[in-house]
Amino acid sequence: MSQQAQDMNADVVIVGAGPGGASTAYHLATLGIDVLLVDKARFPRDKICGDGLTPAAVQELILMGVDTSGWARNRGLTVIGGGHTIHMEWPDQASLPGYGMTRARMDLDHALVQRAQSAGARLEEELTVTEALQDPHIESAVSARAEAVARMPKT
Repeated sequence: MSQQAQDMNADVVIVGAGPGGASTAYHLATLGIDVLLVDKARFPRDKICGDGLTPAAVQELILMGVDTSGWARNRGLTVIGGGHTIHMEWPDQASLPGYGMTRARMDLDHALVQRAQSAGARLEEELTVTEALQDPHIESAVSARAEAVARMPKT
């Protein structure tokens, strides 16, 4: 097995290093699970959607230790459409911060990937997964462009 293919063995392979994938990688890595996080882009990379964070999302970032100092805070959500504008304040909840936040996805995603890596997850960038492989000798695997294969051994 080549060194590159050996480096791509992991207990869990997560395809997509956006907020969901990077957060999952972080939490699994903090439990001592060998995680490989794969994304087709190189970080930091820009995305045009998803800049708004609810108080629940902000709470998760705080629990993950993401430094949110300097990020824009907001007290609610404004919806504009059909000639109408509706503003809704975030509800007061003792278990959540009383604010939401906005942060460009380039910065948010990069911060989450860095937290995942600091917890022990490995990142493979510019690698496009092309299919899930079925092999009776391993539990599962994914195939990626450039002939790289990430495998999870059967236990």
